[in-house]
Amino acid sequence: MVKLTNLIHSFANSFSSVDKLSEHREGLTALQNLIAAPQYSAIRKTLLGDVEVPNVDINGVFEEFGDTEEIGRLLKKASDLLYCINLNRFKAMPNEHQLTLEAARLTLINEFSAGLVFLNMSESQ
Repeated sequence: MVKLTNLIHSFANSFSSVDKLSEHREGLTALQNLIAAPQYSAIRKTLLGDVEVPNVDINGVFEEFGDTEEIGRLLKKASDLLYCINLNRFKAMPNEHQLTLEAARLTLINEFSAGLVFLNMSESQ
């Protein structure tokens, strides 16, 4: 789950550009035709392997997506929301002092944590 979240964050800056794809319909169609052309089959095999180029209706894809600008905003908001969730929930600290230092460090980067201190515990417990 952490890897998936990091992947979403790595693409987050490009989410706002999703709406720009509709401005490039003709270019996407031309690219699809170029990749599917028989004279480029050797290049296609080198880049993509021995796969068939799918016959995708570019205009149909954009009609299915609907408002691509809103999709980009929604994806960006979802990525921003994921920053509020820390999936590394449990982190042991050797003592209360280290816990305090870690809390101070997290505060500097606008992350907050809750800590539990178990008193009178030995190393074996």
